[in-house]
Amino acid sequence: MTWPPTTLCWQPSQLQPHQLKPNFSSLKLMHVYLIHVNSFLPSPPCSSPLHPLHPPPSLQMNSFTHPVTPHIPHTEPITTLSSFKILEDSDVLQLVTRHRATTCALDPIPSAVLQSIFAELLPYLSSITNTSLICGRVPAALKTARVTPLLKKPSLDPSDVKNYRPVSLLPFLSKTIERAVLNQLSVFLHQNNLLDPHQSGFRTGHYTETALLAVTEALATARASSHSSVLILLDLSAAFDTVNHKLLISTLAEMGISGTALSWLRRGYLLV
Repeated sequence: MTWPPTTLCWQPSQLQPHQLKPNFSSLKLMHVYLIHVNSFLPSPPCSSPLHPLHPPPSLQMNSFTHPVTPHIPHTEPITTLSSFKILEDSDVLQLVTRHRATTCALDPIPSAVLQSIFAELLPYLSSITNTSLICGRVPAALKTARVTPLLKKPSLDPSDVKNYRPVSLLPFLSKTIERAVLNQLSVFLHQNNLLDPHQSGFRTGHYTETALLAVTEALATARASSHSSVLILLDLSAAFDTVNHKLLISTLAEMGISGTALSWLRRGYLLV
């Protein structure tokens, strides 16, 4: 999930990481962790005057506008995705039943209970999902997530905010709409060969082993040809949270995504 859909508004704390002890309260942890996150992220949208957030000018969105060269065919897209397909009740049912039921504190009804009466609610959930897809909008209430910082490993120092990973829990209906868009967007990208052939992450049938095999084969081929190889490994901190949404939308438009489909991603989801 990217930053804008997860609305986070907070009051800065005066605490510093080195002042914390392993048994500090979760409230203090959240305050310090949010300050840590805010040190390198653009400001999230926040309309409440009670929770100001003013990152340095050097950290505004224009800090992430360096030229990039995405993997996009040099020819005009043969097909375009201008609108999302309307879902039948059976489609929505499949979206829900194929995933493990997780409950967010923002849900009025626990997911497990909701699924037990899903047959009665299915027509209404389908209507809400399809309305979002048709209008290219996402209800404001579904753009808020419950974010909890979790320690990456039990052996790490709990007083160091760098050792925490933010885990976002979205409302049940928000996840359902996201999956509806993800399925159709993934099909379009795969059918039109728009993904980088070397991408292994977040692709069906591709894993860490897939990337390792590709690198190993490239090194072995180079060695067999008496060529030298240089391997550069990069690990980007908070990579997803620092994505330039304007560049992302521009790239998707060049790939052939337009109309209400692009509007859903731009105005409804990313708030660009």
